[in-house]
Amino acid sequence: QLLYGLLEERPVMIRFASWVTEMQREQWLAGVREKGIEAKQHPYLTYAYCLKGVEGVMNLPGYQDGVFAVQDISSMLAVEAADIKPGNLVLDICAAPGGKAMLAAEKAYPEGSVTARDLSAPRAAWIEENIQRMKLENVDVQVWDATILDEAMRGKADVVLADVPCSGLGVIGRKQDIKYHVSEQSLRELTEVQKDILLAAAAYVKEGGILLYSTCTINPAENEEMVQWICKELPFELEGIQDCLPRELKGGTVAQGYLQLLPGKHQSDGFF
Repeated sequence: QLLYGLLEERPVMIRFASWVTEMQREQWLAGVREKGIEAKQHPYLTYAYCLKGVEGVMNLPGYQDGVFAVQDISSMLAVEAADIKPGNLVLDICAAPGGKAMLAAEKAYPEGSVTARDLSAPRAAWIEENIQRMKLENVDVQVWDATILDEAMRGKADVVLADVPCSGLGVIGRKQDIKYHVSEQSLRELTEVQKDILLAAAAYVKEGGILLYSTCTINPAENEEMVQWICKELPFELEGIQDCLPRELKGGTVAQGYLQLLPGKHQSDGFF
């Protein structure tokens, strides 16, 4: 079931900016449907839509004006699970291309802000491009290696988003080359990098704050086993996320504090 799910053609997923009114959204949907594009609301989140028949997202009306962002539903759900409040300081430590950082910025608005970091200048520029297009003024984009501790940020963040580099086994449907390069050795090496990142990320969370750990894989060593490692080695405990997620996803392990999304079972990429 999972393997069939990974082979299915994935629709383009978008979310509307928070400032877009219901009337504006309906007008936009009517416009793209006239162009022969199928647009359907995702059952998990009201602001998320699946598009089929799109030839070039940048050619869609409203793209340059920041009416919508391209982002998978699983990525949106990770931000929802972080329970970001207006006024929060959010640190996104592996942010490119910026989908989570932008949604977090809308949730933290107006008094709150997001610091969005990634490893290289090109990746930071990618985030900056999306931030400017979406007209978000409460995001600061920085180049920073997530494995290196930044003492200046120690204990500052209400929420740290740690969407770490991973094996990507949940998004093979979008990135076919992954299945030709993955190996047992590469999986082991990735978990060590993830731990290095988490050791630094943990220091940034203020007392009583939230560390949101996420991956786009289905590998237990990077997911459930990593959560066990976090709870054992770092000063964190799991907190239920059932109040942050849609009704369709409230069962299973959600009350314990985590969720494994599976293609073929859920209407999303493979995501943890």
